[in-house]
Amino acid sequence: MNLILSIKTLSDLRLQKDGGQIVDSLLKEKETVVVKPNSPSLVSGYTLINDVDSKPTFVLQVSQDRTIIQQGTWVRNIFLGASLILAVSVGVVFMFIQEREIIKPMMKLVSSVEETTFDSSNSTKKKKNSSSEEIDVLSDAVRTSVNKRLEGMNEVSRMVAHDLRNPLSGIRNATYVLKKNYGENLGEKGNIMLETINTCVEYSDRIVRDLLDYSCEIKLDKIKTTPSKLVKDTLSTIVVPPNIQLINETSSDLSILVDNGRIERVFNNLIKNAFDAMPNGGKLKITDRKVHGGVEISFRDNGVGMSEEAIRKLWTPFFTTKAKGMGIGLSICKRIVEAHGGKVEVKSTLNVGTTFSVYLPI
Repeated sequence: MNLILSIKTLSDLRLQKDGGQIVDSLLKEKETVVVKPNSPSLVSGYTLINDVDSKPTFVLQVSQDRTIIQQGTWVRNIFLGASLILAVSVGVVFMFIQEREIIKPMMKLVSSVEETTFDSSNSTKKKKNSSSEEIDVLSDAVRTSVNKRLEGMNEVSRMVAHDLRNPLSGIRNATYVLKKNYGENLGEKGNIMLETINTCVEYSDRIVRDLLDYSCEIKLDKIKTTPSKLVKDTLSTIVVPPNIQLINETSSDLSILVDNGRIERVFNNLIKNAFDAMPNGGKLKITDRKVHGGVEISFRDNGVGMSEEAIRKLWTPFFTTKAKGMGIGLSICKRIVEAHGGKVEVKSTLNVGTTFSVYLPI
């Protein structure tokens, strides 16, 4: 074991470095053995030896080379370091495999589903969104499932809309007869109630028309016109609030082939939404420009704006942030524009404003 033994008197040991501390520990604290490293390469143990009178007189010093201990510590540190490196390497490899085999395919699937245009009338149409066959299979399954649900919703909407039209017509005709024949006898309050009934019938009829437009196939009757005429015809049917400044900068230089009635409905919806977004007043600016073989008509307001979450749900049927309405107005607008071969885009910032851009082919 390569031990070095030596015997020293207490006085001699006190003269050495840290010797007094060792002697005091042996005498005062009654420690049997004191172990202390002398240098980086040497460690010593000390114990008292009594004389014939049982008085502590000498100290037995046993010293040992620390090379073995240092080697053990070195090996331990290497083992710990290697274990740490191995653990990190395994973690990195696991994360890489997880990223490549799980996360990326799932992100592709999510992207594929988000880019899918769900249309119950074209539920058999397939579109390859990825080079991965598994992703395409899952995307097709999601598309088919959602389209089946949409088809069921559309069928229910058509049935409800058709069934409600008859009683609404009956109520409208009854109020007309009452007002014509008995209006004078009903008095002011009676006539006010008839007007309220008419207003409610008109609102209900508008919901029925929305349901039919949303659920039925869109058939277009296109004629040649200009963005300026479309906007002017739309504004002629809208009452602009006094606290809103409307700026129409559309021109008559660009010609487009569209269904006037349907596109005017889109513009009507976007303009009224802009008014609703500026309850305290503001400015709505309507512009147009030629872009990539088409025309862009923009409706820019400085209203309350929308959050990113609201923008993501904006085109979702039956989603609305208003107290009234079914939340299918923008969905219908999107369907009408897409039926023309165009698209609708929106940019919005909270407390800054919103811009709806309608792209129509020339």
